[in-house]
Amino acid sequence: MDRIPGVVLDDVWRDMSLDDKIAIAAQLKDYFDQLRAIPPPKSPSICSVTGGPIICSRLHAHMEWCGPYRDEEHLNTQLRRRHPVEDFDPVVQASQKLAHPLVFTHNDFSPRNVMVMETPAGWKVTGIIDWECAGWLPSYWDYCKAVNWNALNASCGLWNWEGWIPKIIEPFEQPKRISSCAGQTIDQPRPDAPDKQGLDEIDKP
Repeated sequence: MDRIPGVVLDDVWRDMSLDDKIAIAAQLKDYFDQLRAIPPPKSPSICSVTGGPIICSRLHAHMEWCGPYRDEEHLNTQLRRRHPVEDFDPVVQASQKLAHPLVFTHNDFSPRNVMVMETPAGWKVTGIIDWECAGWLPSYWDYCKAVNWNALNASCGLWNWEGWIPKIIEPFEQPKRISSCAGQTIDQPRPDAPDKQGLDEIDKP
């Protein structure tokens, strides 16, 4: 295995010139466009690259392996932590009826997982790292995960990383809004649920 040259984007982004940031964003967009062009499996299963369970903080607070899920409807059940859809805002209820194509998803995209190197022609992306969470997920997933990561890292707000995410990954504003709205409900278990059924429960197929 070769070591990817360069430094972590998280360490240098804030001090880059605007032209360099534009160039880095364009290069990353090209990488994600290539990922999206990979044909998905015929199965609607939401799963890892090998067809097995996936690991994701959106699905399990302690990063346990989850799934695979039969389809997006089954995944939505886990995102709601098995709460009935009627427990949610009408916007959330409407979103549960939407279907998104499955795409090859990094599932942990953030500046800490991008390697860059300064060259005479400017900064270049040398690689995207940490693919252990990758798999086949709905097309909105990488965007929402990237925005959520930004919200959890206060320093990012100082240099407007969130403002660059839509230039790299196709934005999905409704799922982003749903994530925030649904979180107000799923942080607590259902009143009629067993003791172990709550935020950390893994939903099995």
